[in-house]
Amino acid sequence: MTSPRANVPLRLQLYRDLRAAIEGGSLAPASRLPPTREHARSLGVSRNTLLWAMARLQAEGYVVARVGDGSYVTTTV
Repeated sequence: MTSPRANVPLRLQLYRDLRAAIEGGSLAPASRLPPTREHARSLGVSRNTLLWAMARLQAEGYVVARVGDGSYVTTTV
């Protein structure tokens, strides 16, 4: 039996997992996310895959990026 996620691109799986963690409270509002290189390495994905997911989260208002300071979960999700 194949997994329902088998046909879903990894970047979309990652985005959905991060969004669920934010919506579920596992990633608390205003919490700082790890640097993308470190985060991608810890998840075992390419940095580009993570950057795609982060860009979508940012576009949808789940994450805010501060140049030179990092990315944070928004406080108004």
